Amino acid sequence: MEAPKVFVSYIHENPQHRDDVLAFARFLRNNGVDPVLDMWSDEHRHDWYTWAIQEMTAAAYIIVVASPTYRLVGDGMGPSDLHRGVRSEAALLRDELHGQRGEWTRKVLPVLLPGHDISEIPRFLSPYSVSRYVVTEYTVPGAEDLLRVILQNPAHVPPPLLPAPDLPPRPAPVAGDPVWCAEMSGVGHGDAPVEVHLLPGEELVPCGLEDLRRALSGVAASVRQDEPGELAWAETAGGGIAVFPTGQRTAWCTPASSADLAAALAERIELLARLDLPSPNAWVPVARAGSARAALPRVAAGGIDPAALAGMLATQLIPDRPAAPRAESGVTNSVTGNVTGNVIQSHTITGDINLS
Repeated sequence: MEAPKVFVSYIHENPQHRDDVLAFARFLRNNGVDPVLDMWSDEHRHDWYTWAIQEMTAAAYIIVVASPTYRLVGDGMGPSDLHRGVRSEAALLRDELHGQRGEWTRKVLPVLLPGHDISEIPRFLSPYSVSRYVVTEYTVPGAEDLLRVILQNPAHVPPPLLPAPDLPPRPAPVAGDPVWCAEMSGVGHGDAPVEVHLLPGEELVPCGLEDLRRALSGVAASVRQDEPGELAWAETAGGGIAVFPTGQRTAWCTPASSADLAAALAERIELLARLDLPSPNAWVPVARAGSARAALPRVAAGGIDPAALAGMLATQLIPDRPAAPRAESGVTNSVTGNVTGNVIQSHTITGDINLS
């Protein structure tokens, strides 16, 4: 791989600083970096301004060697008749950073040689908020961070990216008991005496309230939700319907008479079963009429027979009446007149009479 070319911008602070920059440039060449230094480019007469523009533009990186005078001149201060070369280089850097900040922020590398500190980095290079590179000595460990950036050899390499794990949504708990209508906040079910519920018979992924509202919009013109955000509900003809994020589906109504109970339940069960929402593989039907409650075993979601389920629930809610107690029967035999022989007295027989 071709050695990366790096332009070294520095100021002739004093002879010692110049010697330090020269030692630093030798160190770079000894470690696979090709520095462009004015002291190594004076073999013939140059237009130094043109030379700087060409070399800085062509370089992979530009190292700004920080020093007190470089900060002063780089930020446009100090006597204008001194350090004209660095003034031109700093002006070019400021202009490029202003026009293409992302690219030139990566390209310009502020460097602190041994004995220098962050206060010597020009302000236009954002010394405190952008990366800087401290060289503690002219060795690989002493300049490791800088070398890694120039040679594009990072210290920390991420491991290979593996496929993401399968993380399905956490299912809601199986509903053990229904939320009865009387417990539903904000729901206007009034005094409807009959309610029927389909509870998930297994774990079900919870739904959001917007999904519940969309599902109910198919059966009612106006869909509402309670303030805590626990259910969505709507009024329907003769009753209402509600759905919960946990998967519970509920309907209530007021049948005309006990004889209409099974038909009313069947209608509500069919309505609940066809709601366009995620369903478990099984439901637990539950109903209540007044103080009577009924529950059926799990039934497969795809095999719901509303009429059959309603009939079984209605039978539990209104059980067969016991036979009326038998009334006592009374028989009185009476004989009047003269009789011959033994006198047969009048008496009353209470109870069953066997005529055989």
